[in-house]
Amino acid sequence: MAAYNVEIWVAHTLTASNGREYYIAAGSTADDIGSPFMVAGSKYYIYWDEATPNKYSTILASSWDGEVPTGKHVIASVTGQSSTAITPVTSLEHDPSVVPGAQAINISNVTNQDSVTAAEISSVGTSVTTGGGSHPRLKFYTGGADAANGAHWLRGFTSNSTSDTTGKWYELENSGQAVNYYDGAATSLLLSAYTATGIKFYDGTAASASDGTTIAHYTGSGVKYYNDSGLGDTNLLLHILPTGGIRFYDGDNGYILMKCGGGYDITFYDGTTADLGGANTTAIMGTTISGTGATNSGSSLKFYNASGQGASDANKTIEMVGNGAANENGLYIMGSTASDADLSTIGTKGDSLIKFEKGNSYIGNAQAGSYDLNKYGYLGVYSYSSDNYLSLAAQTGTDLYLKTPEDLWIEADQTILKGDGTYTAPAFTFDTNKGTGLFYYESGGTSYLGITADGATAAYFGEDAAGIWVYENVLPAVTNTYDLGWNDGGAGTDYDFRNIYSVNAVTESSDRRLKEDIQPTNLGLSFVNDLTPVSYKWKEKHDDVMDQRHYGLIAQDVVEVLKDHGIDSLEDFGGILHNGNEEQMYKAKYTHFIPILIKAVQELSDEVKQLKEKN
Repeated sequence: MAAYNVEIWVAHTLTASNGREYYIAAGSTADDIGSPFMVAGSKYYIYWDEATPNKYSTILASSWDGEVPTGKHVIASVTGQSSTAITPVTSLEHDPSVVPGAQAINISNVTNQDSVTAAEISSVGTSVTTGGGSHPRLKFYTGGADAANGAHWLRGFTSNSTSDTTGKWYELENSGQAVNYYDGAATSLLLSAYTATGIKFYDGTAASASDGTTIAHYTGSGVKYYNDSGLGDTNLLLHILPTGGIRFYDGDNGYILMKCGGGYDITFYDGTTADLGGANTTAIMGTTISGTGATNSGSSLKFYNASGQGASDANKTIEMVGNGAANENGLYIMGSTASDADLSTIGTKGDSLIKFEKGNSYIGNAQAGSYDLNKYGYLGVYSYSSDNYLSLAAQTGTDLYLKTPEDLWIEADQTILKGDGTYTAPAFTFDTNKGTGLFYYESGGTSYLGITADGATAAYFGEDAAGIWVYENVLPAVTNTYDLGWNDGGAGTDYDFRNIYSVNAVTESSDRRLKEDIQPTNLGLSFVNDLTPVSYKWKEKHDDVMDQRHYGLIAQDVVEVLKDHGIDSLEDFGGILHNGNEEQMYKAKYTHFIPILIKAVQELSDEVKQLKEKN
């Protein structure tokens, strides 16, 4: 039994015989006896009451008449002493027979003295033994006589401790007004510190605090996490704000990458500055939907161009919307710059270039909220007469509908393309004349594209050897302007028809009103006699054409004969075509030789007449 005038116990855990643990608050005998000190010579019980399981109580022993009441358990009995008879004791154990199975209860005992020496309070608890020496588990150092100016600390030690500085896991010290936690190893490396500037966490590589080993700092402005370079906003990796928001940084320059929470949408930045403004915003995921017809009832993910967010999302390039109202959910792709000539405003929901949404999908500059086909140009899905069409809209009105798999409906003033069609009801028509257009025709295994005019077939364009079948006259747009066939004028490539079939001969214009500089021909019998008619075969062969022998003239030979008759330029003889470039093929117009032959016959006729007159 201990004898003290005042008993003080620290907070601790009491384990009862049933295994249940109870937290016991710190207290003293003065809490219950009504005066600061016990009466000298009187016996007192310090007891645990099941009705108040988180505290110890004190009572004068004579109050129980020698019998402990039910539910109360004596922890210790003490006798009041005079202050001059005090001998300090470091611990007081309960009576295990009173509270069976309970752990030892450490009760610090202090006197009623006005001051305490370092010798009176130096260490508490059992000692640890390492390397043949010993060191207390918990030690309170007051600095002795120089306590007013010296360091005061309370330290907890692990089994690795051999001195006041080794094996530390806990430290409460007054010189730095800090609570420190260590790794408990012999080197006692610092893990965290609680000071007036907040709570700092360290990388566990040093025994003392420094900015270079700081990995996190908790202050009134939130929690900041740093890279391996330590404390400093340029080394920021993560900042958790007191409001609940979170910001992520690049860890090299303190540049913002993302923010979220705390009332913020999830915002992504380009990592080029610490500024949280819109100029460096690249994407936002949140609940705000911007643009014409938006109700802000859904959630969206928005991306921006290199100029950042801009006023009213002006620089938005892509927006994905979900959980929104009608006509809001989908994927939107917008213009990228405010100078786009075809868009009145840029970056709003109403100016979507591409949208994929159930029932209303389009590519183009459609008007959000209405989705009719008379707004702006776009490619989209349109429902008409219970059928769904792929629609292509122009600036004013829809130009094309496509209904799979069989119909294509092109609408430009009600133009229709549907099915194969016939010459009386063509598939591709024009609004002003439904009987004029194109149709498909097949005969004898050959496919044709037909052209009909006012319900009457005008021409068929057939595959392979079928050629073009014409049911009307073929007319040039302008008289005496276009050729049938082509001579390229020097590249050595001609486009000649092989044969021209005709019931009648080719008719040439011969009206005097179309001609000028009319002169009698000087070419006649002498010119004809100088020509050299030849027979020949063409070098180019065709399997489907007989390799026949032909009769005619050689154009180059004719040119030489013309020179002999005073004609040095083909401008003076239209029967031979050539521009002087040796790469160009020579052509001959045999009809030009007929008038010369007529002249030759006339000259022969005159000679015969003269001979007859002489005879």
